[in-house]
Formats: sequence, C-alpha cells, structure tokens
Amino acid sequence: MRRLRDSDLANIPVIVLSARESPEDVAEGLAFGVRSYLGKTAGLDRLLAEVRAILAPPSGSSGDGVVSAGNPCILIVDDEDDVLDLLTVVFETEGFRTLAASDGPNALTLAY
Repeated sequence: MRRLRDSDLANIPVIVLSARESPEDVAEGLAFGVRSYLGKTAGLDRLLAEVRAILAPPSGSSGDGVVSAGNPCILIVDDEDDVLDLLTVVFETEGFRTLAASDGPNALTLAY
C-alpha cells in the first residue's frame, strides 16, 4: 500500500476487501488513503455497490454511468486463486474489464 500511495498511481481509488476486519486494521487501511475498507464478510453486493459509488459520475453531471461511459478496468489482488477467480467472474459479469494479481508487486507491474 505504501508503494501505491507514494507512486504515480496514488490517484487510483483503492478498495480493500480483507479478512482482517478489526477497527485497527480498518484505521490502518484508511490511513494509507484507501477509499473504502470492507471485511470479506461484507459480501459481493456491498463490494459492487462500493465500486459503483466510487466510479459513478459526480452528482449533477450528465454521465450515463461508468460501465457504459468507459468500461473501467478493475485490478483484483488476492493471494487466493479461488478469490481471484470469483471476483474476476463477478466483475466481468457486471461489465468491467479485469486484471488479476496474486500480490502487491505483481499488481503494481500490471498497473503500469
């Protein structure tokens, strides 16, 4: 997270979906500048709602929505292949393009 925050990618919105859900974990994630920090128990509907909220056009704009307006790409990072596969299917079904990485260094390589 520190490399992301200190890089040219610092303006990319980050949502953390983590098994670590303590108030201290959430506070640490938010201190790094993530836009949203969700526990894995939050569920896919909540995750999709967070993504849509972050990518939605600003209030009062005439945009038609992010997916139709530019087909944004979601970079999914998780060390569990099953989670990567599941989230890839979920986001692609919703119309997003996806990239998947098993760790932070690989994610940064994909992001550049």
